[in-house]
Amino acid sequence: MTETLRSVTLLRYAALAVPLAFVGLPIYVHLPKFYGQTIGMNLALLGAILLLVRLADCFLDPLIGWLRDRYPKARRATMRFAVVGIIAGYWLVFNPPDDATSLMQAGALAASLALVYFSFSVLMVHYYAAGVSLAPSEHEAPRVAAFRESFMLFGVLLASMLPPLLAQHFAAEAYHILALIFAPMMLLGAGITLRLGVFAA
Repeated sequence: MTETLRSVTLLRYAALAVPLAFVGLPIYVHLPKFYGQTIGMNLALLGAILLLVRLADCFLDPLIGWLRDRYPKARRATMRFAVVGIIAGYWLVFNPPDDATSLMQAGALAASLALVYFSFSVLMVHYYAAGVSLAPSEHEAPRVAAFRESFMLFGVLLASMLPPLLAQHFAAEAYHILALIFAPMMLLGAGITLRLGVFAA
């Protein structure tokens, strides 16, 4: 008899997908507007920073996967550290240093983005791998993926709509508030998802 995952288990697993979705596509959508219009950074420089930071994933993702397999008992602790890193990095991205030179702003952005995307990669590698382990059979795997991707899509839509809505009431402070909203969302999502036993081994 094929084992069927309970819907509550799938919901708990999918909870982390919502805040994780704030980091992917929305970053590329919001950064040019925030740094181009609010900070006044050259968009070519911004594009170069984004490209260089993301290129690092070509080397980091395989390493993260190897370390995950090598140290299974550290998986949950590793994800918790990554949660702290992604919250800190997300805040720093949208709260750059005031009255800094262009070079300092570029360096601060590169460092904060590197922290965001390294933490994001750690979480995503562990998260997707845990989804494979969570499914008790190949028949249940599509259900796990469907819950995760549905919540991810909801997170992308939410992250895309929030800044314009916040800007109507808070103007230039909209992205700072977005970073404040992201922190409890990530903590809540991680708190729900990481309690699943699949993340412990």
